[in-house]
Amino acid sequence: MATRRELLKAGAAGSVLPLSGLASMARASEPLAVQRAVYDDRFAEGLAFAREAGGRGWPLRAIRGDVTDLWFHDLHGLWKQGPAPVAGLTARDSLFCLERLAWDAGLRVVSREEAAGSPLVSWLIAPPLRTLA
Repeated sequence: MATRRELLKAGAAGSVLPLSGLASMARASEPLAVQRAVYDDRFAEGLAFAREAGGRGWPLRAIRGDVTDLWFHDLHGLWKQGPAPVAGLTARDSLFCLERLAWDAGLRVVSREEAAGSPLVSWLIAPPLRTLA
């Protein structure tokens, strides 16, 4: 079975929706239980991501570019409880904001895939990888 580190190095193979790569990380030797799937519902790709993530049982949260409501009404409380992994498909600026907010919870963007010609980026915010001794 591939380790979480190997899966992160491999990344998703050029897909706009590398959800299968994120799901693989959730099944890796250090399993991640994705606590939220964030998507931008202004884009068809975001809606497709939401359908697949919802099918995996990941709680869905829609945004329309702005992450303020998501932060104040959901993620801030979630991350105060502990380092909960969050996956998403959003515009780059939305990820930028979430990435900065995640730092205070000890989380990092551990996977980021941009598709050529698309304004969207798929990502996973989770506890950083531990270095192996």
